[in-house]
Amino acid sequence: VFMDDAMYRDVSGTAKFTGKETAQVTKMLSLAGSQFNKIDGDALRMIRDDEELKQKIKTFNNTYVRRGEPFPSPKRHVKELYAYIEQWFQKEIDKKKTEKAKKQWGDRRDLVLRKVFANIDQMIAIFTLMNQLIQAKQMIIDKMNKAGSVGTMLKTSSGFKVTSAEGFVAIDKDGNAVKLVDRLEFSRANFSPEILKGWMK
Repeated sequence: VFMDDAMYRDVSGTAKFTGKETAQVTKMLSLAGSQFNKIDGDALRMIRDDEELKQKIKTFNNTYVRRGEPFPSPKRHVKELYAYIEQWFQKEIDKKKTEKAKKQWGDRRDLVLRKVFANIDQMIAIFTLMNQLIQAKQMIIDKMNKAGSVGTMLKTSSGFKVTSAEGFVAIDKDGNAVKLVDRLEFSRANFSPEILKGWMK
């Protein structure tokens, strides 16, 4: 039997950043702020408003999460995204029976790829910002993991495995909450067939 209470624990010294760590994460966030100012709002709106491109970016990014790998350099990220979109559409084109259908899907592919190609520098800038924010977020998650007092485990096909927390929620006095999810830990586990979910035996 495991029993615990809802009392706050004093985690002074383990939950707080040291002066050096504070300076480090502040520098990261400052760089992210500067990077954000380099991104053209039109590029962000273009991705936001194009459901097909937006979905392909999300799906492609999840291929790294499934493998438990951090995102690559921004230039490589964009290059591999382009290849992924090209290959995905080609598979769909190959399934079509008629030339008309093949052309329709080819036109869809070309439209999406043109948007990526025409915005390569902006896409690199966006992925650079994403990596900077991920690094800063991971510093916070790592610090909170050190402060945690309750261990967590995942049920796998070969038994239980010790794991870090899925993430943390910070709530202010007004009830506003911010959730930080450890995607390389929790989101990867959601995708992994080796990790048994609640509905699986």
